[in-house]
Amino acid sequence: MSRLRILLLVFLAVTVTLLVYTGGGVTATGPSKVPVIIAFHQQPGPAQEALVRQAGGTIKYTYDLVPAIAATVPEPAIAGLQANPNVLRVEPDIEVHAIDHPTLDVELDSAWGVAHIGAGTVHGGGNKGTGVKVAILDTGIDTNHPDLSYDPSCSASFVSGETIEDGNGHGTHTAGTVAALDNDTGVVGVAPEATLCIYKVLSNSGGGFYSDIIAALDRAVSDGVQVTNNSYGSSGDPGAIVKAAFDTAYAAGVLHAAAAGNSGNSPGRGDNCIYPARWDSLIATAATKADDNRAKFSSTCPELELAAPGYRINSTVPGGGYSEKSGTSMASPHVAGTAALVFAANPGWSNDDVRTQLQNTADDLGSTGRDTKYGYGLVNADEAAWPSAPDTAAPVISNVADTDINDTSATITWDTDESADSLVDYGLDSTYGSFVSDGSLVTSHSITLTGLNSSTEYHYKVTSEDAALNSASSADFTFTTAAADTIEPVITNVMASNITDTSADITWDTDESADSLVYYGVETTYGSSVSDGSMVTIHSITLTGLGLSTEYHYKVTSEDAASNSASSADLIFTTAAAPTEATAVSVASIIYDTEGGRNGDKHLLITVALLDDFDDPVADASVSIDLYLAGVFYASGAGTTGTDGTVTFRAKNAPSGCYDVEVTDVTAAGWDDSYPINSFAKGAGAAC
Repeated sequence: MSRLRILLLVFLAVTVTLLVYTGGGVTATGPSKVPVIIAFHQQPGPAQEALVRQAGGTIKYTYDLVPAIAATVPEPAIAGLQANPNVLRVEPDIEVHAIDHPTLDVELDSAWGVAHIGAGTVHGGGNKGTGVKVAILDTGIDTNHPDLSYDPSCSASFVSGETIEDGNGHGTHTAGTVAALDNDTGVVGVAPEATLCIYKVLSNSGGGFYSDIIAALDRAVSDGVQVTNNSYGSSGDPGAIVKAAFDTAYAAGVLHAAAAGNSGNSPGRGDNCIYPARWDSLIATAATKADDNRAKFSSTCPELELAAPGYRINSTVPGGGYSEKSGTSMASPHVAGTAALVFAANPGWSNDDVRTQLQNTADDLGSTGRDTKYGYGLVNADEAAWPSAPDTAAPVISNVADTDINDTSATITWDTDESADSLVDYGLDSTYGSFVSDGSLVTSHSITLTGLNSSTEYHYKVTSEDAALNSASSADFTFTTAAADTIEPVITNVMASNITDTSADITWDTDESADSLVYYGVETTYGSSVSDGSMVTIHSITLTGLGLSTEYHYKVTSEDAASNSASSADLIFTTAAAPTEATAVSVASIIYDTEGGRNGDKHLLITVALLDDFDDPVADASVSIDLYLAGVFYASGAGTTGTDGTVTFRAKNAPSGCYDVEVTDVTAAGWDDSYPINSFAKGAGAAC
């Protein structure tokens, strides 16, 4: 457990107390370490990694996808980490397992599921998923299987001590259902020309940890993966950090297919799907048999989205052979492969577009509409992945309007029934002659015409063109610009305030937006001016560098957007006399030093100096500081300044590293707390 230690600090007979937070050491006989995932309020870096190590932790991953670190830490240290203000939450790194149903006797010699969802018809049309990256998060792959091909550049093992070689068989089987080659041998996958990225997150025993899955998702985003297959899970909720990783990858454009679980029963009752399939960013997939009935082991829940063949599925296995397996693990890769075909058929589609297409083209099974046994129904590759018919329909233009018309500009707005770019032709007659365009593909359009003549009738029409280059134009419309603005601003409430010996604030109002100018001097010829180009109606300008006890003349001038200007009458204010005593206190410096030990660097000294606005030392002032080590709070202290205006704090046995000091309070009238945090590197090789 952490403890507080009081350090006695002495400087020039001034007593200072510094409270230091130090971590208790862990001996060889200390508590065992447990795997956790630690979420921070910001993206973790060296300071956060140091915090984990100071708690006795061993870091496994520092993620980019989510602001978190996976580590093993002593169980007693978890409460301390959770209480640290830099930590958002600490969650257990729970185990996941491959989702297999007991293996059945091999009877089929082909991939009936691939044919059943119509993938063969899509292949015959020339679409085999070419170029679409599909990541298999599983037990690896048989790298020498003659019916499989994968891309080593986007493949990696996240299981310590194991390569991507599959010593279990589960990963090779799911990979084959997604993309077994169309080579007249063995079986064929749903998307046989998709690019397989193999992320080994489950060991050869079929188990793994969510920390490795987050790391694989991190890699999937950087590798440009479009689809992931997730044929594993846990009955327990792994927590918000893992969910955020899937959600963030989905937001980056990755579509996730997932096994719903094999915890179902014959009647299909209950809410028994597993994680991560339950989350909105994954497509929870149920398993069906060849007669389109749900396999009795297939889990049921409201989150089910699609169903796919998952009973006696023949696919690739290690050793170059083939075997049947059953389970929602076998159903999920049918959805992942179909998603790859849809991506290939519709370049430019988002993962949301593909997901909607899979839902809308699914063959409804069970109760009408989405249900807890089949979701939207059986995935249908034939309908989902067939290229959409060419778009030949022009956008429909509506709600054309001209608004915000003044003497030199006007805004034209309109709507279209589909995303399209924008163009306005305009001129003095219906031949136009000028135009303004905006290439944004949107449905609500707005273009502002500028540089117009006052009191002039203009003709205009709008044109919109969709992504397929179909265009439409509106009828001819007219508007008339306003007369030129010749009215000068009205100036009111002119006032001099906050007058000191060297400065004064001049404020006034105008009845329209205008810029600001103040003329000033010791007589009515002025001689000096200060301007502010902000177009506002409430004006304020500060005059500085003024003389002591001096009468100043001033007037204000405002100019509107049409260059109409007005000036106030001549006004007078008198500056104050020079102050005779100090009114402000500030931190003049923070100086570091070391002392003690063989090399004179065992203890850290921090000297804070206070000065008033006459540059005189400030004695008998209470000073409080916070001390940070590598960005993490280390200690706090309070003390009183001596006659020279300084107070020194002593951090006993301070370790090497980068220290920051923040002065948090000074009990002296007029304290200016703007002194910045600064840094000091203690020890050989330390840097800030």
